[in-house]
Amino acid sequence: MGRQWRRRPARSPVRTRGGIVRRQILLQADRAGRISGAIPSPARRHRSALGAVRVRRDGRPCRIPVRPSGSRPGSHPQFGDPQDLCEPPHRNRPPARARLSRTGSEPRLRQRHPRADARRQHLGRSQRQAWRQRHAPLHSVRPPGRRVNVLEAFARQVADHPDRPAIIDGRGRTTTYVELDRRAAALASAWRARGLKRGDRVLIALPLDADLYAGLAALWRIGAAAVLPEPALGLYGLRHAVAATAPRALLAAGLYRLLPWIAPAVRRIPLRLGLGHAAGHADPEDVPPDTPALISFTSGTSGAPKAIVRTHDFLVAQDAAVAPLIDARGRPEVDLVAFPVFVIANLGQGITSVLPNWRLRDPAGAAGAAIRSHAERHGVSRLLLSPALAERLAKSGFPSGAHTLFTGGGPVFPDLVARIAEAAPALRTVSVYGSTEAEPIAHVEASHISAGDWAEMRRGAGLLAGTPSERARVRIVEDEIWVAGGHVVSGYLDPAHDRSTKVRDDQGITWHKTGDGGRFDEAGRLWLRGRIDARVGTLWPFEVEARFRLLPGVERAALCSRASRPVVAIEGDAACLPVWRDAADDMRAEIVHISRIPMDRRHGSKVDKPALQRLVER
Repeated sequence: MGRQWRRRPARSPVRTRGGIVRRQILLQADRAGRISGAIPSPARRHRSALGAVRVRRDGRPCRIPVRPSGSRPGSHPQFGDPQDLCEPPHRNRPPARARLSRTGSEPRLRQRHPRADARRQHLGRSQRQAWRQRHAPLHSVRPPGRRVNVLEAFARQVADHPDRPAIIDGRGRTTTYVELDRRAAALASAWRARGLKRGDRVLIALPLDADLYAGLAALWRIGAAAVLPEPALGLYGLRHAVAATAPRALLAAGLYRLLPWIAPAVRRIPLRLGLGHAAGHADPEDVPPDTPALISFTSGTSGAPKAIVRTHDFLVAQDAAVAPLIDARGRPEVDLVAFPVFVIANLGQGITSVLPNWRLRDPAGAAGAAIRSHAERHGVSRLLLSPALAERLAKSGFPSGAHTLFTGGGPVFPDLVARIAEAAPALRTVSVYGSTEAEPIAHVEASHISAGDWAEMRRGAGLLAGTPSERARVRIVEDEIWVAGGHVVSGYLDPAHDRSTKVRDDQGITWHKTGDGGRFDEAGRLWLRGRIDARVGTLWPFEVEARFRLLPGVERAALCSRASRPVVAIEGDAACLPVWRDAADDMRAEIVHISRIPMDRRHGSKVDKPALQRLVER
């Protein structure tokens, strides 16, 4: 074996063109050119580990390259081929520099190398000694990180209830749990063969049916992230999603396959995926908890839609937060679901989800009678609907087999709760408060609203949101509702959006500023006052609107301003104007009768304040 040289111990890290050499290792080469031996223990040879080491073999000097942490396999323009560590150096190959990253890294060894396992064992034993000598370890001293997959709960339901219907789409087609699982496995196998891999972003343009959720499950098996544009925003929302996320693949079916011809931004997406015949099987891949699984967008009512990244760990936490609310208590429930996030939660709970038979882009066009017949046809027992759809059913009649209504996605005003109770006295109604970034935050059952609560809302106390969710931490800071928890989004895809909505306290907890005004009562229940940026002087939107909606002849009411003075826009019977004006005297507000108050395009349950302001200022 040839002689060995080493430089004098360095008093400080050695700086090279590739960065700072934190530690360099001493290896030995036998006459066949293979690496043998193990890395010297830092306790015995720590001085030699501080400087660069040269190994002389067959009378010719050579340097041993070490693959930097985080670098990609292959030839490096400065440090040569990292596989040289396990191959005899060629006589004509130029010497390569040896270095480690700032945090240290284990050398990349080929599995067939006879010393690979022994070397890893030695590295594991030497970690404590390396730290004592203040050397960066060659690999992390922490145990292997936790790995998860949001499909774990779904897999349990497939095993327990394989033949139970998982999804019934708007056309009445039924897909069982085992059929959905097999479809997802086959799609994942086909897409993986096409080159889709973990971490890729895939733009979703699919009809609302079982294939949508099979496609999501297939992507999560691979570890890819699904990008869901906001349906209510149409082509603008699609272009915005492409610009914000830069997806690598497009998953489209039906007429959505024409999108590349309509939108040039979609045409530039390199990989095209489809839902054609797929064979094969791909098992779910466990991924690090912070692996993105779903990218969705806010409604854009208060500005440009913000991209929200939901990781696998986040979706697991969100399902855990939603589970107590939708718990079936062992009964085979059938839910009519208007919110995709609850369909995902239902798949993990073994609950059958009936998908809408109306267009999500046009909630105002949904007919109450058609919704009722759709629900009765498929034996729906629970309803998960927006307040606008609940209002339509209150007029046309609720499905005969439904025993529970969950409503949210917009303010649930007391007059709507009263109409529902009048139309279906036996129906259990639960109002859910949440946001795109945090759902759920709080909820309240209509039967728990006391006579005193009704009197408070008539006097202008706001909307009773109820008790905060078990997994949500809620606080009021300068009249604003802040929320934290595992199911609360800690940041947006664009960090610039975090500055105005995220706050990190001295305990390391990230709080989301909802932008909603609120307060707690003596019982610890949360009351909503309305959007902070929609206040007019000292008047809060929900406190004014809930009060006016309980007056005779009022269908809807909305607070806005004109010339810096408060205005209450009312949709309803104009014959009741004198009563409305009397109620506005104490707040010195002007009453404006409007034939139709504009509502948001997402759920049809929130007032479109910019459009309303334009109407009032005419």
